[in-house]
Amino acid sequence: MDPDKKFDFVRPPECPVFEPDAEEFSNFEEYIEKIKPLAVQYGLCRIKSPPSWKPPFVADPHKFKFTPRVQRLNEIEANTRVKWMFMSNLDKFWSLQGFKFKNPTIDGKYLDFFKLKKTVDEVGGFETICTKNLWIVVAKKLELSGKKAPSLLKSHYEKYLYPYDIFQAGIHNQVFYYLFSLTIASQSCLKYFFCLLSFKLIFTQTLFELCKSSAAKQDKFHLISDFGNGLKHSLAEEDKTNEDDIPRKRNKVILFLLIQLNFYKSQNSRSQNKDYKCQSCERGDDDDVLLLCDGCDEAYHTFCLIPPLSKIPPGDWLCPRCVAKECNQSPATYGFEQADLEYSLDSFTKMADDFKRKYFDMDPKLVPCEIVEKEFWRILSAGDNVVVNYGADNPANVCGSGFPISSSPENNEEYVKSSWNLNNLSILPTSTLRFIEEEVSGMKVPWCYVGMVFSCFSWHTEDHYSYSVNYMHWGEPKTWYGVGGADACKLEECMLHHVPELFKYSPDLMHQLTTLLSPSILMSFGVPITRTDQYPGDFIITFPRAYHAGFNQGINFAEAVNYCPADWIKLGRLSVIEYKNVKRACVFSLDELFCKMSLHLNELQIDLIRILLEDLQAVFNFESKMLERAELSGISKKEKLIFEDLCDDERVCCICQTTCFLHAVVCDCSGEFFSLSILLLMPLPIFNVYFRTVPNIITLNI
Repeated sequence: MDPDKKFDFVRPPECPVFEPDAEEFSNFEEYIEKIKPLAVQYGLCRIKSPPSWKPPFVADPHKFKFTPRVQRLNEIEANTRVKWMFMSNLDKFWSLQGFKFKNPTIDGKYLDFFKLKKTVDEVGGFETICTKNLWIVVAKKLELSGKKAPSLLKSHYEKYLYPYDIFQAGIHNQVFYYLFSLTIASQSCLKYFFCLLSFKLIFTQTLFELCKSSAAKQDKFHLISDFGNGLKHSLAEEDKTNEDDIPRKRNKVILFLLIQLNFYKSQNSRSQNKDYKCQSCERGDDDDVLLLCDGCDEAYHTFCLIPPLSKIPPGDWLCPRCVAKECNQSPATYGFEQADLEYSLDSFTKMADDFKRKYFDMDPKLVPCEIVEKEFWRILSAGDNVVVNYGADNPANVCGSGFPISSSPENNEEYVKSSWNLNNLSILPTSTLRFIEEEVSGMKVPWCYVGMVFSCFSWHTEDHYSYSVNYMHWGEPKTWYGVGGADACKLEECMLHHVPELFKYSPDLMHQLTTLLSPSILMSFGVPITRTDQYPGDFIITFPRAYHAGFNQGINFAEAVNYCPADWIKLGRLSVIEYKNVKRACVFSLDELFCKMSLHLNELQIDLIRILLEDLQAVFNFESKMLERAELSGISKKEKLIFEDLCDDERVCCICQTTCFLHAVVCDCSGEFFSLSILLLMPLPIFNVYFRTVPNIITLNI
């Protein structure tokens, strides 16, 4: 343990804690309904079970086997993962071109390129900082006080980051390489720098915006003077016309540059007749420094590359096009890997206690919760390389439940039939999940969790925005944080504001349970958060659409399951819409569930019947409109299909990933399913052209 004295963690306020007596605790459904108005705004609450309620723990410590997940804490926090992605891409960019990327030092400290990049962008960008000589400001923001720090920062940025900026801006195709070769061939560093700067300006339209001031025009003309007086004359003529016509001006400049390129290429190609020609200058001479790409066999001179290579790189080398292809691939969705070892409860307990004892250098049971909490968030903030294991999502029907069930050796009828026994929640009279025949793992069937210190669960809502009920059987506390469903959008906005890079590749990031952001950051953004520590015998209730996250203080065993009463139906429907937007598959079909429930109205309570029929009426109205739209598109062939005969995976919309049940559009060629909502996404003529389809209809007797 190496705590950072500068790190300051602000603890959120406590969530509501309820202590029912034995009589209040006798009925789970009634008690949850009673406390809901007081607790729902906080997203979660803690319920202390009465002293008399002590269910036996029936899982065998030797026979309960599981393979935990490996959690690298420096990859879980949102900002540190963005930094990790940036540094990985930067290293990849250079290594593919034959450079060995080395992290330089300034004032005896390794330079943080990610922080340097962020700081330069905040101050105004590389060009602005160079023009106004603001590197001293950058050095102060990076807390570098050495006299040489500003010049070293500029040098390192220009060497390592500026070529990457140019690459990210799209200047890696053949057109721009020809243009760069005009100045690179002159071996003039000054012209090389101004060439980069000019094309940065041209490509971002800044060049045209500079026309608005006469002083800026002189700077602009100086930058582009090496490209000939023709371009200067062309831009001067444009000033006489409408200055707001930016696209036309841009196209004229690019056209002029292309004409210049064609002339340059023709001049260079007259006397060349080689097997391999540089893709930049189209010359075949200097073949001793002519590199062949190991990806596509295209050739480039070392001095025509951006930046130029001083020598032939060892090993494989990729050309700019292949580098772009490799670097622009979408990264794989981040997830936790499984550990190599299988554990029993006994062996995992020993490992977890040894880890905590060694980390804090004291008895693991004596470390205060406040110390562990602050250290957890310090680790995530600093990006320390701490690796832990978490035995999460172990199905109780496979590994065994901690609660007694009818087949348990300790068949205690009081606890076997208790409404607080998580194995019974899905069959309670108020539960809608009892009409799902399949054993939906995690929602109907409880999951067991075996935690160790710092093992964590990231910000998330429950599947289909359902309630969740978590009970701790034994062990050290589990720390929870909650955000009420009414404030869920604020948390999502905060995450998007701080780490838009993660959402770029993973629109469903908030459903992946892999990303944490400190409560301190969220609260500074205006997100109301509460916290609590769960002890053995405590229940944690999370409410629909509420975000929650947390971590374990040490070794413990908890069990959790979902609960979906009548007031969940509207939010459950909202979850399907959200899943469609981010192309996330449903856990089960809500249409199928609600239609099945409508066949058993005599078994439902009045409030549930009212909410159910309102929902089905809205769904049927929407489906009717979509069927009319399908007929307008020219689709006339209809067939009846019993969707229950197909497994969920066979009737998933190939675009929005929702599970089809009432109607579907099926492609005659591929057999792929499309939900009727696809008709809203595609214009009718396009729909007719690309899909010769068959709407499949199932009639329901309601």
